[in-house]
Amino acid sequence: MREREAQMMLKHIENLKAEEVKLAKLKQERAAVMMKEVEAANHEAITVKSKKIMEEKDLEQKIVDYNKNKAMREEEEAAEKRRIQQDKERETQKLREMQEKA
Repeated sequence: MREREAQMMLKHIENLKAEEVKLAKLKQERAAVMMKEVEAANHEAITVKSKKIMEEKDLEQKIVDYNKNKAMREEEEAAEKRRIQQDKERETQKLREMQEKA
């Protein structure tokens, strides 16, 4: 009888150990799944952040290009105004000279 009880106890202990191994394996599998989910989320976050950085750089470059083009246009307009003013001054000077000769 004692031997039978001892065998039953050993069997019970083996069942408990098997259950512990099963639970440990399940826990490890869940941890692996969670790690994959975390890695996927991190990868997505990095991708989104990289895209945002590129968009910001593109926008900054567009602003720089716009300001450069604007400055060039303004300089061209100023040069044209100076040329027109100089033409008017030469024409006025010519008319004065013609009036003085007359």
